[in-house]
Parts: sequence; C-alpha cells; structure tokens
Amino acid sequence: MKKLKLFLLLPVLIIGILFYFWNPWQVRPEKTNFQNAAETIKAAREAASGVKNYKYRTNVSIGDQVKYGTLTRVVRKDREQMVDIDWDIPKMSGSASIYAKGEELYVFHPLKNKWTLPEEDRTLKPFIDFFWKQLKLVDPVENIIRTEPSGKNISFYEPANEPNDEPANESSEGGGSAGKKNTRAIRVIPDEEALSEIRKSLPPQFIGAELKDISQIFWFSAEDLMVTRYEVRAAVSFFGVKSMDFLVVSEPFDFNKTKIELPKGLVDKMNQGSAAK
Repeated sequence: MKKLKLFLLLPVLIIGILFYFWNPWQVRPEKTNFQNAAETIKAAREAASGVKNYKYRTNVSIGDQVKYGTLTRVVRKDREQMVDIDWDIPKMSGSASIYAKGEELYVFHPLKNKWTLPEEDRTLKPFIDFFWKQLKLVDPVENIIRTEPSGKNISFYEPANEPNDEPANESSEGGGSAGKKNTRAIRVIPDEEALSEIRKSLPPQFIGAELKDISQIFWFSAEDLMVTRYEVRAAVSFFGVKSMDFLVVSEPFDFNKTKIELPKGLVDKMNQGSAAK
C-alpha cells in the first residue's frame, strides 16, 4: 500500500508543479489584432509607457522658409532632456543645445560659446519659446502615449505610402526607420487639443496662417510595438491659398539604452547656480 501511495505521489507533485507555473485558470492576454487600428494604437501606447529612456532624430520643414533638425536624448523618470539643434530660418541659421531637468533649463549660446540661463540673455527667450513648443510636437513616444486609442479619427495608413524598406543606421547619431515588411502604419487626425498644440508650434513668421489637412502618422514595429517613425503633415495657407507644406519626421532609437552625459561647461554652470542659492 505504501509503495502504491509513493507511486501516485510523484505524478501528483508533477501535476501540482505544472499548475503552479502554468496557471491554466488565468486568462491569457490575446495577441494584438493588427487588423484593428484602435487595438494597435492601444497596444503601442502600453509599450511606449514602459520606455525609460530613448533618443530620437527630428527634421522639420515648412516649405523652404524654415528647416531645422534636432537630436534629442530623453530620460523620462527624471524629466531630463538634452536637445542638439541645427536650424535654418529666414535671416538666421546656426546650432545650439538645450538641457532641461524638471523645471531647470540651460542653453548653450552659440555666439558666446558657453552655457547660460535663458533669463540671463534676452535674445534667447524667443528662441527658447519656439523650440520648446516644438518639442511637444515632435516627440514620437510622448505623442503616441497622448493619443486616444479609439474614435473615428484613427485609421490604417496606405502601405504604398510607407517609407522605403532600407533601415537607417541605428548608431548614436542615426535613427530607426520604418520598413514596409515589419511595421504597421496608422494615421491619426488630431483632436482640437492636439491641433491647438500644432498651431502653437509654428514660428512667429507664420502667425495668422491656417493649417489644413493635418494628420499624424505612426509606424510601429510588428515585433515589439515600439514606434519606429512618426510624422506630422499639414498644408500651410494664407488667406485660403496654399503656400507651403509643413512636415515633421521623427525617428526614435536606442530605447532603454540612452544616457545623458553632461558637458563640463554645463556642469560648471549648474554648480555656479547651486553655489549662488
């Protein structure tokens, strides 16, 4: 009898261990239905919310009047960003850097070749106001998190209009690219709140201009649902006549691999501020 009990005990233990690790009574999460635009957006939002840090390269153009590019490093937990900017707008071109952590903001002044606080130089205020508004518009991760995963304003984007199949070089100075084979593209028509943010991001030269045919387009990796490309498109018109195209292209990369290393000049400036307090 004892031998029989021991014989039965072994399979019972094995079954118990399998139940413990397998948990067959739990409801298993279903795979994302890539045939449903709202479900894809919802899953992509959840994936993006788990990103701790990342980089993204952005190019913005408004016709031939305004062109600029940025490389941004973001550490979400500490609300920390380092932005390197190259711009070309009427009567002005150059490069600069912005570092922000929480409410603190420092700017590398390209003419003075040093880090400074915006309030220390009046010429920096218009520059900072413009680019800070733009950052809300161009960040691919924060924009997908803010997108509502339902509504008639979400639809699949035509595959024929996706970026080419060749991926960009994912180096520290490059960016990810969306290929047709491994991505899904979704178009979002912005709601009034998002439209307001886009309008605010226009440079001073375009105050009074009207934006038409505005859309945001997200490309997602089919493997991990990370955003691989983000675009904002619109037509800028004056007095009802189309004048130029407004285009934002952001490509994120180095998810959860990004660190911000502060240059010595910035560290010295921050230490001066701490000492003054």
